[in-house]
Amino acid sequence: MKDWSNQTNTAFYANLHIETLKEYAVKGGLSEHIDMVQLKPYLDESMKILEVGACYGRVLDFLTQNYLEKKLFAIERDKKYSDSLINKYGENVDIKNLDIIDFETEERFDLILWMWSGISDFSENEQPNVLMHLSHLLSDGGKLIVETLSCNAVPLNSSLDTPKTYIIKEENAVGYGYIPSEKEMDRYSKDIGCQKISKIPYQTKTGRDRVLYVLFK
Repeated sequence: MKDWSNQTNTAFYANLHIETLKEYAVKGGLSEHIDMVQLKPYLDESMKILEVGACYGRVLDFLTQNYLEKKLFAIERDKKYSDSLINKYGENVDIKNLDIIDFETEERFDLILWMWSGISDFSENEQPNVLMHLSHLLSDGGKLIVETLSCNAVPLNSSLDTPKTYIIKEENAVGYGYIPSEKEMDRYSKDIGCQKISKIPYQTKTGRDRVLYVLFK
């Protein structure tokens, strides 16, 4: 499918059970927070931390267990997930049930976390705009973390539509994704006015090659 957008994926996540996503995390080797461990230096130095697309709370589990002294924020578009997050973390995390594109605030964040291939839920054409929007939410000297699969990898439970576009069929719903390359991330960084970009490649315990991109404002 050539003409898909982030809105196309709304129905996919609305029909996806929380337990299914937890199974994805286990199969992908992310359930034990190996991605978050890589980010300790950035987490330690940041006071205001925003997670984009908090889903069922995998990253918030790590943050509330290790960084409860920080000011923690999260946004999640799907209401069933956000309701669950508010019930579990509401006393410690400021959680908004919003689409990232609609999220406006006077708060500025030292660190924005966009984990577990969240960027891939946006099409190739949409990715630069949503990154620009996130960059405007950073404080001076703030950092934006974008986590994704290696662009040569194929997500679990999916098939390739084009070399970097994949399709996931699950529970009577279809989701689409686009994996940006390192060159594209370099270009995005320059386009949104970030001074430099750092790349942290890592491998999960189940052998999945993934990448953390650190964009500096």
